[in-house]
Amino acid sequence: LQAAIDWAEGASNFNGGGEFNTIGKKAPILFFPPGVYVVEGLDIKDGVKMIGSSGTMLRLKSGANDSLLKFSNVNGFHIDSMVLDGNRDNNTSGHGIFTNYSNSDKRVILGNLSNLFIQNFSEDGINFDSGISIN
Repeated sequence: LQAAIDWAEGASNFNGGGEFNTIGKKAPILFFPPGVYVVEGLDIKDGVKMIGSSGTMLRLKSGANDSLLKFSNVNGFHIDSMVLDGNRDNNTSGHGIFTNYSNSDKRVILGNLSNLFIQNFSEDGINFDSGISIN
């Protein structure tokens, strides 16, 4: 999944197909059909649009001990319609959604999180540092 997210960021830089995102770029849509997707922490990129459906779950891999969705220096993302599961019985740390930046060059600017169910994380479901605008 990380490779698909990285590809989507690159594709949005070419102003290609898809819908306009919150920063005015046409972003490809990564659609997740119903199913359980076991992943390590995912680094969310500029312009990425991840859309699930009823029955879509991203589950943190056993022993990952990482945050599921990580945002650093990100603008124009959209995450919609999925369950985020931390697999707490098999991970001793990790947030569902985590933003981290140490200076003004690495901040989350603008994004959209909607229709998410966040469960079973060892740490916070959502952990936002300051300087964030989420719709």
